Amino acid sequence: MATINVLSGYNPAQNNGSIPVRPAQIAEVYTNVIRQFLKRADVQNGKAIAYKRWNATTATFEDTPKGVGDGLSTTGWCVSASSALLNDPIFQETLTFRKAKAKLVSIDIQERWYGHCYNGTQNKWHTAILLNESGINLIIDITCSQFSSDFINKWVWDFRTWEATFRSQFDRHVLTDCEDNTLSPASIKNYTFGLNRDNTVEEHTRYAKIFDSLHDCINITDSERRFLTEFFLYNFNIINEKILCETLTAGDCDYIEQVNKLIERMPFKNMKDGIAIFRFSNKQNLKNWLSRMLSESALPQNTIVTSCMKCACTMAGIREEQINAKAEPKCEWYLVINFENIFCVDSNFLELDSVYLPAFTGINIDLESIQNSGKRVMEQNPENNVFDKETNTIFCTVKSTM
Repeated sequence: MATINVLSGYNPAQNNGSIPVRPAQIAEVYTNVIRQFLKRADVQNGKAIAYKRWNATTATFEDTPKGVGDGLSTTGWCVSASSALLNDPIFQETLTFRKAKAKLVSIDIQERWYGHCYNGTQNKWHTAILLNESGINLIIDITCSQFSSDFINKWVWDFRTWEATFRSQFDRHVLTDCEDNTLSPASIKNYTFGLNRDNTVEEHTRYAKIFDSLHDCINITDSERRFLTEFFLYNFNIINEKILCETLTAGDCDYIEQVNKLIERMPFKNMKDGIAIFRFSNKQNLKNWLSRMLSESALPQNTIVTSCMKCACTMAGIREEQINAKAEPKCEWYLVINFENIFCVDSNFLELDSVYLPAFTGINIDLESIQNSGKRVMEQNPENNVFDKETNTIFCTVKSTM
């Protein structure tokens, strides 16, 4: 059994079942713990709550607050400050003696609380400590005064009050308790994109979700986030149609260049076994598109590649059962491309595990993989070959991007 830290001068009250478990009384105990923590010399000078890069033992000068006041009231030190408190010996002793548990939790914050970190970057998420004692969940948030002077010294919160005050309705974090049971699920719902402006609640919600998610990319401004949001929500399909019809204007080209310059500043990631689905009104349009892709060894249009068939169908706005169905007269046709290994722009801001491939991205196509109903349908010249009409779907594999 742990012993009381006599040298600290603070004796935590043990919860042996006889101690009242009212939230206010629990809050008072941990408020006293926080006061002891803030008296530490290394907390007072800011070193204990400084941000340490890549598991370094010490922080750089620029990542160290000027003092405890600066560290607790400036955006950017919520993780390091909360971690320092969580690992504080007195805090740990108190948890042990009161048979409580605690861990760090993070949320995406509401837009009204957005701010700029000490290093100038914009931040959209926040970290605090989740405390569970006697079945009661509280939040210990020693850096919430960064949002408003109303929260100065308001360190201990009821979990639901804290969540309602700070958490964005578009937060994608799933909050769990100290036993990994779900406390509060992510509220994000899937949706398709590239739709027309309809000025409905659903349209505004889609806009807000993408715009909010783009705050994960900290090296672009809000105006640039709005620009990208409008591209993916409104103009994605329009630009693709103009590319395929070869009707791009000089203004369109300037617009695409702006998009690509912003995309280059987004994070990249590697995806294996990605899937993209393309819809065509008839078989001939599919043949024309596929012929162009094979002749140019490049994607003819901007493409979102997702991690599974279900996500690809969601992105294409179709149901899974529509794929590989019997080909009927005047039915839609589909091209399903499996990407074995690609490295490109991370487009998880679209709420699906995905990457974005700009139009004309070079690709290495496996000609043997172009099949319908398990049969090869293309030889060297796709124009001289006939599709097997058993199903409405052609499958193809891209080994890599270039």
